[in-house]
Amino acid sequence: MTQMMQKTRKNIPNKIQDALTLTHAYKDYSANVKVKSSDFNVSYKTYRRICQEFNKEISRMILEESFVFTIPAGLGKLRIRKFPMSLKRDKLHLDYVQTKKLKKAVYHLNEHTNNMAYRWHWDKETAITIGKRTYGFFPTRPNKRRIAELVFSKDYNVDYFE
Repeated sequence: MTQMMQKTRKNIPNKIQDALTLTHAYKDYSANVKVKSSDFNVSYKTYRRICQEFNKEISRMILEESFVFTIPAGLGKLRIRKFPMSLKRDKLHLDYVQTKKLKKAVYHLNEHTNNMAYRWHWDKETAITIGKRTYGFFPTRPNKRRIAELVFSKDYNVDYFE
């Protein structure tokens, strides 16, 4: 069992006390490098740069190529999901510019995408873990904004799965 899995609360077994960070992952990684003089024994700065570049490339592939990323260790799949918008008034978002100009409520209908909306989706159906309903995936703001940027661009030609 690695160091990352051993950090639990005192009175409650199997309850993680603190959020695990890249620093924790690096400590675990460097402890498991067999030969300290090998190319795999890297500094924390190099390890962080490798992880950042990997995450950026996976995000780019998911967004621009409609790639479905299978998360290692049986933790499910990550992708962009396309779904039809609900046209109920309480579910729609106001278009504040048009509402102010016309002095009546005008809603965003996503007519440029045939009333479809897009969202990051973590498919937990294929995940092999206990208590998976309690976990969530929250993309960073730039990754969320990149979906809208791609959908609004003129040369947009990526089609995501429903």
